[in-house]
Amino acid sequence: MAWSRCNTAGLAPVLLLLAAGLVAACAAPPAGEGLPPAAGPAAAPVAVAGTLLRIASLPALIADARKQMALEAPRSALGYLDTAVRLNAEDASPQRAEVLSLRAEVLLATGQPARALADVDDAIAVKDDIAAYYVLRAAALFSLRRPADAVAALDRAIGLTPDEAPYHLLRAKVLLVIGRTDAALADFGAYGARQGGLHNGFQRAIVQHLQRNYHAAIAEYDNVLTQETGETPGSRTAVTRLMRGFAHHQAGHFDAAARDYGAVLAIRPDWDFVRAPRERARKQIPFGPAVEA
Repeated sequence: MAWSRCNTAGLAPVLLLLAAGLVAACAAPPAGEGLPPAAGPAAAPVAVAGTLLRIASLPALIADARKQMALEAPRSALGYLDTAVRLNAEDASPQRAEVLSLRAEVLLATGQPARALADVDDAIAVKDDIAAYYVLRAAALFSLRRPADAVAALDRAIGLTPDEAPYHLLRAKVLLVIGRTDAALADFGAYGARQGGLHNGFQRAIVQHLQRNYHAAIAEYDNVLTQETGETPGSRTAVTRLMRGFAHHQAGHFDAAARDYGAVLAIRPDWDFVRAPRERARKQIPFGPAVEA
């Protein structure tokens, strides 16, 4: 999980928690301590003041949590967000949904997917049209070893924002895990098509690939890569090499597949999902024909 939303330091969590405690004490003084609770008409100003204090504190808590996330200090961020959730327990606003989704993100980063899932489900119950919430839900479900449910969550995210390329890449990865190779290929294709300026040959290659015309698909991928010669390798080139690697692998060209997978990892070392097929291809090389890539 990337912590790059802000780049400034936040207040120390202990100071914020002390301040939040004071706010909570002012908003709702316990019965039997100090003056007795207000009753009747006098209760209204107290209730209004408490509500205003909670509303005023929420943006500050969110801002400071984001600062801690930017500093890659998820546990400090969690302190702010726990306080925000407590102070606004009865709020059903989009801002509360944002707090819950942020806390879900932090909980995932600290290895607590079950709690993250509960938070993001609560966020969705408040606001169900934010694609990023479903991506978080998918991440939590995948961490809980429920990949089929993760795909369903990504389906919803992509339904809300079909042109968001990274969502197609995420779904492709999960589809590969559960053995839905053709669907994964289609999503890799959708990801590639949304990289901007992609050559038309890529779409022709995808069509051939999904029809299992592997040699024709490889020829089209070759043409695309030839047209990209001289460009700085990036995600667009990486996805083309990846797709050609899949086509080589499915055609039994294991050595060429392994080379393509290696080229992908050289461009995108963060694409860990490519490592397993590369190792499989390497082990299969003695059983397949040598093909120039």
